[in-house]
Amino acid sequence: MKKIRGFTLVELIIVMAVIGVLGSLVIIKLVGSEASARDTKRKSDLRQYQNALEVYANDNGGLYPLRASAVNPSSLCGSGQPLGVLACAVDPHASSGTNYAYQTNNPGGTLATQYVLWASLEKSDEYFIVCSDGQVGTIPIASFSGSGNCPI
Repeated sequence: MKKIRGFTLVELIIVMAVIGVLGSLVIIKLVGSEASARDTKRKSDLRQYQNALEVYANDNGGLYPLRASAVNPSSLCGSGQPLGVLACAVDPHASSGTNYAYQTNNPGGTLATQYVLWASLEKSDEYFIVCSDGQVGTIPIASFSGSGNCPI
């Protein structure tokens, strides 16, 4: 009599369980890297806004478009808007409630002397901040009140 060799049902179930665990670890790792990639894009986008605002200031005596309360900086873009850029960057995951913000000090008049740009980061409970004086960094969300003065 010939003996048939093969895998038992228990061995097959164990192999499938190991493959399932490894697959779920890979998926979890990818989800974290997507959030990191979006945070990197946010930082890059705020730097692009910073460059556009500095070009504006060079053309306007070192002054910036006045926004005494926080607004999305994309409101400065489009035809007839201060930055003169037709399309501005938007948060890569805006549907999650994360958006960019722009606010200036309010010295009176129609232009400002300082601004702050910020975006909330997904990987931490912090805002990424870009200031008109060139300072860049992060600050805990709980300790930032949102004003036109650099908090860094």
